[in-house]
Amino acid sequence: MSANHSEKIYQVALSLLPNVGHITAKNLLKHFGSAQEIFQADKYSLLRISGIGTKTAQQIIATKPFKQAQEIIEQTKKYHTKILFYTDKNYPERLRDTKDAPILLFYRGTANLNLRKTLAIVGTRQATSYGKQFTDRLICDLKKDNLLIISGLAYGIDVQAHRSAIKYGIPNIAVMATGTDRIYPSDHQKVASQIIQNGGLLTENQFGTTPEALRFPERNRIIAGLADVTLIVEAKSKGGALITANIAESYNREVCAVPGSVYSGTSEGCNNLIKRHKAHLITSAKDLEELMNWDTDQVRPNKNILPKLEGKEKLVFETLTQHENIHIDLLSWQTGILSSELAGILLAMEFKGLVKTLPGKCYAKTT
Repeated sequence: MSANHSEKIYQVALSLLPNVGHITAKNLLKHFGSAQEIFQADKYSLLRISGIGTKTAQQIIATKPFKQAQEIIEQTKKYHTKILFYTDKNYPERLRDTKDAPILLFYRGTANLNLRKTLAIVGTRQATSYGKQFTDRLICDLKKDNLLIISGLAYGIDVQAHRSAIKYGIPNIAVMATGTDRIYPSDHQKVASQIIQNGGLLTENQFGTTPEALRFPERNRIIAGLADVTLIVEAKSKGGALITANIAESYNREVCAVPGSVYSGTSEGCNNLIKRHKAHLITSAKDLEELMNWDTDQVRPNKNILPKLEGKEKLVFETLTQHENIHIDLLSWQTGILSSELAGILLAMEFKGLVKTLPGKCYAKTT
């Protein structure tokens, strides 16, 4: 078994641990440096981690879900799906910057999840011809911007966004509340197949997961987390689209809404967002391009990406700039930082997209 394959089993197993959520899993990773080290830790080492009590520590030591993890890895071959772990270079950078990002993603597709411009388009399932026409025209006009479109494959505005993206050859991602082996709603099987050709299906859920109600708000946080800006085309006074808008706002991402008739129930949510100054009013692709600086070469930055470095992170990064790649022991010697502490610093910097891991415990900067 290769080292990479072995670590992948530990990574999948980490996602299967009971009472270990995404935030706790990331705290464990930051401290121990790898998924394998977590499973090899003793009780006293585990209890030092924030969020880990005696019961959880005992469960981590006693629970060895490696067989289940191996089965999941085998299923990825059957369903042509990739596993993206939180520290992988192909993991979506924007999503990684959110506090509740999934530790593990399942991805079936070919699109680059880290394109420079990303837009989420969501809305009501009871979309009107007005909403569908606006969505189609907007996406057509945005074709020149070379962006990635994200939505949820639901009826109404979501599927219209996917269909229009397919129509105009724009890569798009369908974020699912099921596994990649189960298309929901089933009516959208054909659309899903078309999305895979120039985009992808993305989910945090294991194969065989059914579309339970609680999974849709969880799905919505991934939609918001993938995007620089979330656009609500049509929305009622309550619903999933407004949940997505609120999540995007909590991530400090831009939120936009399309105004509609005051007599239309499907525009009530959008009009309220605009009225309460919780969303920018958008009537055309030009409005969106100007807001995000997409009409120039200066893409509006996501201020969460590439933060200012201070202290030991700055020292490590400056040392890495002097080498094409460097072994962790040599990096420890040159920085004066103990290897046990350095592993956590490097992992934190990898989360930020600043550092990449190379074979043989070597590291290099990514920028």
